[in-house]
Amino acid sequence: MRIALRGPAVGAGCRAAGVRALHAALSRAGARVGIEACDPGGPAAPQESLPAPDAAGHVDVHLQWCEASRVDPLVDAPVRIARIAQPGPVDAAHAEALRGLDEVWVRDDARRDDLLALGFEPARVWVCPDPVDLAGVTAAAPPGAHGAITLAIEPDPARLMNLVCVWAELMPVDADATLVVTSDAGLPERVVALLARAGRRDVDIADLMLICDPLSDRERLGLIAAAGLVLTPSARVAAEAAALGVPCADLGLDAPVLAARLCRLDEPAVAPDPAHDADAVARAVVARLEPLVPARRGSSGYAGRPRVVLEGSMFGAHSLAAVNRGLARAMLRHGVVDLALANSEGAVLDPAAPVDPSIRSLVWGCMRRHAGAPDVTIRHGHPADLSPVREGRLVAVLPWEFGGAPMDWVDAMDRGVDEVWVPTDYVRDGFIAAGAPRERVAVVPNGVDTAMFHPAAAPMDLGDGAPGFRFLYVGGLAWRKGVDLLVEAYRAAFRADDDVTLVVKDFGAGGPYESDGVDRMVEALAADPDAPRVLRLTGPMPEGLVPGLYAACDCLVHPYRGEAYGMTMAEAMAVGLPVIAPDRGAARAFMDRDTALLVPSRRRELDVAELAGQRLLLPAAVYEVEVEALASRMRWAYECRDLAADTGARAAAAIAAGHTWDHAARVATGRLRMLAASGEMAEEVAA
Repeated sequence: MRIALRGPAVGAGCRAAGVRALHAALSRAGARVGIEACDPGGPAAPQESLPAPDAAGHVDVHLQWCEASRVDPLVDAPVRIARIAQPGPVDAAHAEALRGLDEVWVRDDARRDDLLALGFEPARVWVCPDPVDLAGVTAAAPPGAHGAITLAIEPDPARLMNLVCVWAELMPVDADATLVVTSDAGLPERVVALLARAGRRDVDIADLMLICDPLSDRERLGLIAAAGLVLTPSARVAAEAAALGVPCADLGLDAPVLAARLCRLDEPAVAPDPAHDADAVARAVVARLEPLVPARRGSSGYAGRPRVVLEGSMFGAHSLAAVNRGLARAMLRHGVVDLALANSEGAVLDPAAPVDPSIRSLVWGCMRRHAGAPDVTIRHGHPADLSPVREGRLVAVLPWEFGGAPMDWVDAMDRGVDEVWVPTDYVRDGFIAAGAPRERVAVVPNGVDTAMFHPAAAPMDLGDGAPGFRFLYVGGLAWRKGVDLLVEAYRAAFRADDDVTLVVKDFGAGGPYESDGVDRMVEALAADPDAPRVLRLTGPMPEGLVPGLYAACDCLVHPYRGEAYGMTMAEAMAVGLPVIAPDRGAARAFMDRDTALLVPSRRRELDVAELAGQRLLLPAAVYEVEVEALASRMRWAYECRDLAADTGARAAAAIAAGHTWDHAARVATGRLRMLAASGEMAEEVAA
């Protein structure tokens, strides 16, 4: 097994001791280990040598031993692991860089619980104790020290002053005891002067010694082994004391507690903790890695985690990009697949910038590169890219809103598309009707981020432009969305003096939807003094503000003719809005008569041979509501708003229970593992 061990391996003191101890023990265990030294911790330690990197230039495992803030999630290796070497919990923002790694290791159960609380999968978080290399260590008190030795290692000046004061006040001058203080980083002059005065023979104080010279790991361990009590703020030194069976206490103890510890010259013996023995740690590390390394070696990663690339817009303002973001975030959180992202459009963001952590995870995903070829490539973009991939399997995400699927999309399943993903049964039925193989069309639903879209979302301030009961429409101003039906129904249901406003959030000129004249209907409605009020919001809206827009309104209206899913309806439901929508079509995947205000609709076939740039084999079909029925439903929601709100509450519960991105990711990763497995079997047959 070849391991690259990256960490602060150079420098005196205990910061680098863990890396050096693990390297020595892994080498004794038979692993080939090269060190990538980084972040030197001070002057070189005496008698410490640094091994050369693996001359082969290839490793099976890349192990980073550092703080979470310094983890590099983009290392290129078959197996990528970070062992977090810090005393406190991991910041949520830094945790995002860890999610793409194969495993994250921590020093104790408390740190593991911290990561599990952040959503990490238990199987990918392992406790790896601080290793202490005990080979050749013997007790070695400094010359002149006598009796019961209290060893203070790496105290800061304030704690050192407290310690010396307590020692001087409470320790009898003739006590057979010595206080030994070491500080690899040196001490301020005023502290050194205090210790010098305290150490004069004419001063009434028990013996103490100050060691400021750099110590090797073995010298420090020898001092610890000779001590009866170790005082330190360092978790690393505490582990070394535990491995040697020496009592240890935190230097942060207040004066009375510290005094009580110092006055106990005969500390009770403690048994050495074998968990910290470097050889035991190395054996556990090798045992942990062995199942991972063969699984990830070679062209296919299925036996470990499938290598997956998701191609498409990641930062765009349209629903297609929102779908990619939602699925990517959930799969990165779950860690079941080894996911990298390929952003096809939109802004390129700086991962170091102060952005929302969920965006930062996508930026890291876009920067990642797999060590080998992906097992599965997922493409979700517009226009659809159906060209074959060089290696691995290809999934095409193909939402279609008009019944029978396009001819070219179905034909592509014979030319390199291994599987088609669709968001609803409605779309799947259209592919099967057009001749697609039933077993190769999978429903991988969209979902809602209920951490963002939930009933407690803070309402956006819409000012004085939207008084009264607020109906909301969110989406493109297109015929397919049924906006013309909404305009007519709103005119029919309300008058100018009704206390009601229709809030229209569209994308404005240059948005993702081509104008088909519907936008002029909205403009005319807003400009008509005899019509009920309209507040139109155009242009992009940051993702984080969208839940507040839903929360600021009372009812969403979306009388679509054709949808493949209907993200805005699901998001509004998650926030707790009642939604008025057709009683047939794709949205029935996540709504029913108990969770939405449904309007009767009829099937309508379109006499066209081509639609949205796609050739059709079957007649295109949509579902269309009657204007009168839609107007009646809107009037009912306005007049019976309490009953409508009850529907919204049921809708929020239904979305949270079964229509989140986490639910979608579980379906997606199941399909990906099956595809990776089938690809692996195909390679074996070909071989």
